[in-house]
Amino acid sequence: MPVDALIAQAEGLATCTRDLRGLARSLADDDILAQALTRCAQERRGGAFQRLLLAGMEAGRSFPAQVLTLGASLLPDMRALATAITRCSGDAAAAMVAAVRDGRLGDWDAYAIYQAVWWAQQQEPPAPLGPVLHEARAIARRPLGPDAQLVLSAVHQLTSDAQLKVVLRNEGHLQGDKEAAACVRDLAAWFSAPPLLDLPARPPPAQPATAPQKSAKVGRNEACPCGSGKKYKRCCLGKPVDAAPQQLDEEALLGLTGWQLCRLDTDQVPEALRELWATQLLQAAEYERAAQVLVALGRQGREQLFRDALRWATAVERREAVVMLASVTPQEDIMESTQMFLLRGDPAAQLAFIEAQALETTSDPNPVMGYALLDGGLPGLALLALRGALGTAESDELGGLLQTLLQIRDRAGLGPVDLVEERVLPWVLAGRPLEDSGLGAALDEKTVEAERLRDELARVHTRWKAERDASSQAQAPAEPAPAPPTADPEVLRQLRTKVASLVDELKVRTAERAELRGDVARLEEALAEALAATPAPSAPAAPAEPADEGPSGPHPVRVPVVPAGVAATLAGLPEPVQRQAMELLGRLAAGRSDAFRGSRPLRGRSWLWRQKVGRSYRMFFTLADDRLEVVDVIHRQDLEKRIRELS
Repeated sequence: MPVDALIAQAEGLATCTRDLRGLARSLADDDILAQALTRCAQERRGGAFQRLLLAGMEAGRSFPAQVLTLGASLLPDMRALATAITRCSGDAAAAMVAAVRDGRLGDWDAYAIYQAVWWAQQQEPPAPLGPVLHEARAIARRPLGPDAQLVLSAVHQLTSDAQLKVVLRNEGHLQGDKEAAACVRDLAAWFSAPPLLDLPARPPPAQPATAPQKSAKVGRNEACPCGSGKKYKRCCLGKPVDAAPQQLDEEALLGLTGWQLCRLDTDQVPEALRELWATQLLQAAEYERAAQVLVALGRQGREQLFRDALRWATAVERREAVVMLASVTPQEDIMESTQMFLLRGDPAAQLAFIEAQALETTSDPNPVMGYALLDGGLPGLALLALRGALGTAESDELGGLLQTLLQIRDRAGLGPVDLVEERVLPWVLAGRPLEDSGLGAALDEKTVEAERLRDELARVHTRWKAERDASSQAQAPAEPAPAPPTADPEVLRQLRTKVASLVDELKVRTAERAELRGDVARLEEALAEALAATPAPSAPAAPAEPADEGPSGPHPVRVPVVPAGVAATLAGLPEPVQRQAMELLGRLAAGRSDAFRGSRPLRGRSWLWRQKVGRSYRMFFTLADDRLEVVDVIHRQDLEKRIRELS
């Protein structure tokens, strides 16, 4: 079936299981479906996109993840997007990051990031999360509602990203571990839901037609009743009643979604409401259609609306809208950021523009050049320029300037802490001299710490190399090994970059582990003191075990017991963790010695044992002669709290 015919068929159907299953039976070609979805997303045909996507998933068809970049904002809710992510082909995480940066998702950005993380963790091997977490940190710096705060806290619980936790805590968005774990369990059900869940079986019954009312006669020179503002004789005189387009009132216009606003014809919107129409399109980030409406309305009297539209479209790199708006805007009214954005692809022109701006800002320092570099696709230079403007920016510019600096750092993966922003900005805001900020001493302190870490890393590397050489000499064959081939310099450079990033990640993980170990040690000391000071409550007697039974000895076969509450907890865990927990339970019940290796009883409660499940979870269980009962499976971040409860 041709693409046009398929789209027309989808637009003529109702969103119900009967019609969508019929449409699914007509989908015989994955390529045609992908082309139709792409066309619908580009032309903002939301109804057709939703029905084609649902029918394609019902039919088991494959479609590229890239269609979700523009198509995610056409879906009715984030449940439908979660279902689509599990059935698409390609890099769904990259598609979600692109959808967030496109700007149309609005309050759904946090959900899109969560779904990108979930998809990446389901891959074998797991897909890299760098760009996804960079975008998550940038989102975490915005003002967020309660739902978005909870979802980003769930992202942190899934990834254990230390930098995201820092940003969430600093912005006041970090939620409790229990709330985040409950959110993870709730969202897990979205990914396994069938495509047509909760849809009606059939279309709603048609409303009975009402008898036509006799309308009053309209004079030829009177205003046309269609609302166009023209005289009746120059508008709808002589046309059938149904030929005149049905116009919207203000309430109906404000109730439309972004893609519905895009699909409106100019004749459907009264002239008095067209500026409101353009404003609604801008708020929905539908900048291309908004630019068309604004250009048709004209710039006179709407200069501020044009400036806002240009600034917003430039910020999310929507070139078509920027070119359209800039074509009707005087050159002197086009911001430097927009001019730099329009020069992308012409390095010589960009360099000339940067030089001119640099000379201008030398005599009058301001952050304009930094913003222009950022919109010109040069974030590294923008970071340097904006940091240089911190000391000279006006007080009302500092908040936005700091947010831009942090956003650049987040998206570049540079981390949330910067000495200049951390030390200089509070002094500038307080109007105090920079000499008192302690920046020099802080830099010296950081330099000493960096040198110490380099020395420690060099010692570790030397020791590892010596151990490796000793091992290779002990296992080396009698004949000499052939000389290794000469390494490619580019491959070596990439490997060094990868090693440097792994070293940085290791530092973060080591600090986090040291902090957790310190907390565990303090809690165990406090527990020991409390147990020594108070009489121990009566506890179930430890089961009699054979003399040769223990963590490293043979164990009998026991019947596993999983209470209903623990089963519900297991069902809410990520699928890989569920699989590891069930495999561990089976080996423990079978009496496998390797399953008990590393397990240990809870201090002061020798009848209660714990064992690792993967890297991040722990299983608590009790042993009897003939049965093994699971008490709980928890994340290691909740370990200390759960130990206190069980003790």
